[in-house]
Amino acid sequence: MNKLLTELRRRNIFRVAGVYAVVGWILAQITSLAANSFGAPDWVMKMIIVALAVGFPIAMLLAWAFEMTPEGMKRTEHIRDGDSAPSKTGRKLDLALLAILVVFGGVIIWQFTQTKSSIIDTNAVIAQDDKSIAVLPFIPLSADENDAYFGKGIAEELLNALTKFPELKVAARTSAFSFGGKDVDLREVGAKLGVAHVLEGSVRSSGDKVRVTAQLIRVSDGFHLWSETYDRNMSDIFKMQDEIVREINRTLQIQLGVGIGAGRAAAKQVDPVAYRHYLRGLDLWGLRDDYQNRKDAIRAFQMVTAQDPDFADGWAAYGVSLSHSSADVSGMNQQQHDAATLNALKVALELDPENIRALAGLGLYYTVVELDIGRAIVNLKKAVELGPNSAESQYIWSFVLGLTGDLLEVRQAFDQAVALDPLNNTIKRVNVEYVAAMGDYAKVLVLIENCGDCVDSSKIKMAGAKYTAARRGGSDDQVRRAAAEFNMLLSQQKKLAEITYPGQEVKRQRAISTPGFVDMLLGGDPLPEQELIALRDLGVDGVNFDMPLLFAQIGETDYALDLLENVVIFGTSEIYWITQPKGRDVWPDAVRRHPRFHAFWQRPGMPELAAVLRTKGKTAGLPLPLPLEREGNE
Repeated sequence: MNKLLTELRRRNIFRVAGVYAVVGWILAQITSLAANSFGAPDWVMKMIIVALAVGFPIAMLLAWAFEMTPEGMKRTEHIRDGDSAPSKTGRKLDLALLAILVVFGGVIIWQFTQTKSSIIDTNAVIAQDDKSIAVLPFIPLSADENDAYFGKGIAEELLNALTKFPELKVAARTSAFSFGGKDVDLREVGAKLGVAHVLEGSVRSSGDKVRVTAQLIRVSDGFHLWSETYDRNMSDIFKMQDEIVREINRTLQIQLGVGIGAGRAAAKQVDPVAYRHYLRGLDLWGLRDDYQNRKDAIRAFQMVTAQDPDFADGWAAYGVSLSHSSADVSGMNQQQHDAATLNALKVALELDPENIRALAGLGLYYTVVELDIGRAIVNLKKAVELGPNSAESQYIWSFVLGLTGDLLEVRQAFDQAVALDPLNNTIKRVNVEYVAAMGDYAKVLVLIENCGDCVDSSKIKMAGAKYTAARRGGSDDQVRRAAAEFNMLLSQQKKLAEITYPGQEVKRQRAISTPGFVDMLLGGDPLPEQELIALRDLGVDGVNFDMPLLFAQIGETDYALDLLENVVIFGTSEIYWITQPKGRDVWPDAVRRHPRFHAFWQRPGMPELAAVLRTKGKTAGLPLPLPLEREGNE
């Protein structure tokens, strides 16, 4: 074997092999560039590669059979002793190989420069959707239930921090966490949530020690942009979350050109029992279209505030959940419910003045509970500025826009909220109701079709919205069919209907969707007096957004005004339907000139809202001059 190796070195076989390999690679690169430039078919490049591969053993045989001498190339067996010049030939081959390697290095550097330049160009014009991320719950690697909650808690904190990154689309918690605990294809996650990157990880705790692994992955090809493992004490958990956010920030700045270095503003240890209640409440709140889930979520948040009164996020979640819910859900009377809502949000902001959820919640409170349009706008603008990619802030912002008549802007805010939280059925359902208010019947049909996985109680509400959209923007036939479908659901799914429309409300909804009522609404014969008396006897003990307009249309002015006044007594969240009448849902002039209608617009917060609407030319729902005032001005 030693003799063979010695002979191979003497005949410069290894040097020739090196030169051939490098020259072959360079030829392949040049051929590839030429083929691309001239649009040559793929088989040309394949033939070149085959030729180079076949040529390699031939080159080795020639190197063995021939040798360079001072007199030129000769067959090895014809060379006399002393004529061989292996050392000189070797030096020449070494010089040739060195020159080729220089060329080789130049080509590599050129390719790297081109690739880097290409990446920079791509980032310069990268699509907004590519600047997007979803944070999945960190997977627990032990059977300890605390690890499961802890994994969600880490993801929750990271998600909240990332929503502050400018230009970064962050999938909302409800949608992202729907993939928790599942062995899913990340490409599926990317497709369903509309994100290009996923942050996932795992958590394992043992006593006071915890190991967390986090990784940022590009969903298109599974490439890991960043990965790190942290071994910490449980007492350092929030500091560790800050570390992760900072590392991700640097990675996102390099890869996508986004990031602000945000971390948790004031890291503190939250009571672990309170934190588990908080995370459980968030899970339930994400599924709040189920009535029981909504009640249980509010109860969980209430326990958070009792267990850890210094936890700002707990107070904020409690206040927002109350703002979005009626008093019958919280189990308090209306006065207690409203007071608890405002107190929770104010406590949250005292503890954390820049708490995005609390700011958005306070904006919601001044929209749907205590009408103060100025305060609502101030708080929600600040929430949106601090968390421009918070689905919750965009969702609540749409309520204010709807109240002030900006229905097209409502659509834009909802589109952004849905894009950030595409699997949140509550946002889908409320989006249907807002589009119904605009009278876009065709759009409502599409949105309902896209909510095939919504819970049954949501489907009942969306059927009601379809009926509203038909009245506001559909044909008479569409009104009849939508009303019949709505009435059928209310009658066949009585238990769900009573949960969806509590108290007398379910009876009123059935009454306004009967064939007789619809015929009267469309200009047909009026209902028999006995049926009208039965309608009035249903009372006004709840909130309803469309019934005041409906009864005004059929000439039941006093009953319509009773219902209208009741909207403000129980809350203001439905006023946008009243201030933005459309299609068949319009206020007759007799109602708009009625003293009670004028008195309605003198309630706290209403004159300011009227002023905002008038500046925007939205006067269809505002009072007309009283008859005596008009005569006095003539």
